Amino acid sequence: MKALLGLALFILFVGHGKPPLPATSHLSSSNINWADTKDWRIYYITSKDAFSYPLDTLKTFKSTALTQDSMAVFLKHVTEIPAERTPVWMGYYVATCRLPDGAYFKIEISQYGRFFYAEKEKRYYQLDNEVQDHWLSYLNTKWLQLEGAN
Repeated sequence: MKALLGLALFILFVGHGKPPLPATSHLSSSNINWADTKDWRIYYITSKDAFSYPLDTLKTFKSTALTQDSMAVFLKHVTEIPAERTPVWMGYYVATCRLPDGAYFKIEISQYGRFFYAEKEKRYYQLDNEVQDHWLSYLNTKWLQLEGAN
């Protein structure tokens, strides 16, 4: 039932700026432990072209750090969304994080769909149902702080 509700939510969103789909539909499971990622930042980007911005370009935008403890709680139980259930977009935040090996990732986070896209991996992930509303509220608060500072 939860899976059907989640799928229905994805279908409701009108997509724009959707990142490219993986070339194949059989992705191996990710080795990323998202709770171990660090140095999360959210960027103040209002352009619909943000999906195409390379990681280096993000440095030119205003950003703010996302609290490590909060992110670890939100990302404790992340699951990969299968390629055949690729969600559609309606608004997004651009963020970055650093993996334990030091590599930086650009992440696009849905403003409404409770999922995110790891650009380097070309994979979609969903947070545990228990934290999704708190996650969106937290990100919205951080975004509004950036917006107010403009």
